[in-house]
Amino acid sequence: AREQSCKYFQKSQRIHHRRRQNKEPSIVMYYVGRTTKETGSLLVIFLAIYCGLVTVSMIQLPHRFFNLRYRLFIDSANGTETKSIVANNLLLPDEKNCSRFASIVHNDGMGLGHKLTEVIFGMKFAEETNSVYVYNFDTFELRGDHGSYEWLAKFLPLQTTEFTTAELYRKGGIGGRKKVEAAGEQPPDKRPNKKKKNRTSFQVIRGNWYTVVERSKRQRCNVEFYTNMDRCCKNSTCTICFKDLSRSGVLEDMKGRMRKAFSLSTYIPSQQLADTLGQNRTSLVSIVWHIRVGDIILNANKDYFWNISKQIAASFGKNTKVPSPHVFFLGEKLEEKMLKHFPFLPDICNQFFNGSCSFPNMTVDESFYSMIKSDVLVTSGSSFASIAAMLRTSGITLAAVPKSGKKYVGIYDVSENLHIDEAGNIDKIGELTQFLESHTVNTDHLQNNALSVGH
Repeated sequence: AREQSCKYFQKSQRIHHRRRQNKEPSIVMYYVGRTTKETGSLLVIFLAIYCGLVTVSMIQLPHRFFNLRYRLFIDSANGTETKSIVANNLLLPDEKNCSRFASIVHNDGMGLGHKLTEVIFGMKFAEETNSVYVYNFDTFELRGDHGSYEWLAKFLPLQTTEFTTAELYRKGGIGGRKKVEAAGEQPPDKRPNKKKKNRTSFQVIRGNWYTVVERSKRQRCNVEFYTNMDRCCKNSTCTICFKDLSRSGVLEDMKGRMRKAFSLSTYIPSQQLADTLGQNRTSLVSIVWHIRVGDIILNANKDYFWNISKQIAASFGKNTKVPSPHVFFLGEKLEEKMLKHFPFLPDICNQFFNGSCSFPNMTVDESFYSMIKSDVLVTSGSSFASIAAMLRTSGITLAAVPKSGKKYVGIYDVSENLHIDEAGNIDKIGELTQFLESHTVNTDHLQNNALSVGH
């Protein structure tokens, strides 16, 4: 294959070299497909806007080379520097000649953070197998540790931005599970016939993440790839995907896709942060502090909370233009149950926040929404809070060490986070001060029951 591809690469390099001699900005793009209309146009538009380039050379490669890691060569305007971006997934989802789909088979039950983490890792798995990710809303139709997730179809409508199991079923695939319909869609007229073993028109490959990825390099078209969250690792010391250190950066890589879905949300909470204050609503900075209680208690240490609170309070300084903070402690339990494990919270509230704290009684969806929309979010180390931080596009996030341990920070991290170490020290806390000083109170938002600074 390497020898056969030489003529394609030689042709592209001649064009590339000519552009460099003339010191013209250029892109040389390798793509796989029958047409440039869909793949080519979208990538060219993106790169032209992103890089400010004007000349594009497109070289078509045969389908048999789709497992190569094609590079997009980008020249700077002065013709002296060259950058390269690796593009792995240049196949059209509806490419009739080469259909490849991938997903992670979900586990029943589990909390919302874990389930959404499965979705994110599924996207990464599809990328590594050079396949189209298949979103299975069945993951959320079953009741989990946080009750029913039916509200998620409106809250995070991934069924509108991702390829779904319903679409895959119509193509003849199995979708990885018994149920295939996505949220808001009618189930197919025909259900899988269990008596017919070979109903699917695709080859189905399941197994360990690394094994399936290797097989995907040899497998061509019309195939479905599946793995599980507990089959991601190369060695026995790693038992689940989010403990595989090679997955560091996965939330950062996929945050754009998740935020795109959230931007289309039609969810309207029945209760927002400002509503919980009743008649005492004033111009405040909303600080949502997630408290992890329930089956696992995280960071129930007074010194830890004291240190964080001291730094947050200092960030407000003596600037009278900065509104006062109000801290909303959100958790899975009511106030009395939270205080059972965190009895020091009232003292911290009085010491650093002038007693301006509350323990709203919110549903899971209301809490999730409040965490995403607050001015400042302090996470607990749970995956639930980490996903909320990932979906945020404004405000400041103070991110605690994940419950799995310090060495796994990179897996749950996104670039906007300010990190809290295990002692409660906040890295780059000056960014919080800058955020507060650069924002003014938006009273119109307050009148509409949205407690927010500059949102």
